Amino acid sequence: MQNQSYFIARNAGNDLRRKIGDDADNKLISYIYKLINSLSCGNKENFLNSVVRMYGGMDLPIPNILINLFNDENFKIYGYAYLFGLKGCGDNNNQENNKENIENE
Repeated sequence: MQNQSYFIARNAGNDLRRKIGDDADNKLISYIYKLINSLSCGNKENFLNSVVRMYGGMDLPIPNILINLFNDENFKIYGYAYLFGLKGCGDNNNQENNKENIENE
């Protein structure tokens, strides 16, 4: 169950990244820093506040995995998994683009 929740959290990050589209890194940078700070301090309220602002500002539903984080003792694990998804980790399209960039260098 823990591994499945990790992948669900990471996929939620990947989904948001895809919805933002081109130039996602630049658009997500301050959001990611806020989330990292909240996770490192264990501050669930600030984490949720940032998530609600991002999804609300984009008029998107908040993924259940992010809402359920606050009742889970693995808050940091799933929170970081979500961040990995935001950064494109585990996204097959992103991995293929990185491989092409390395081959072209």
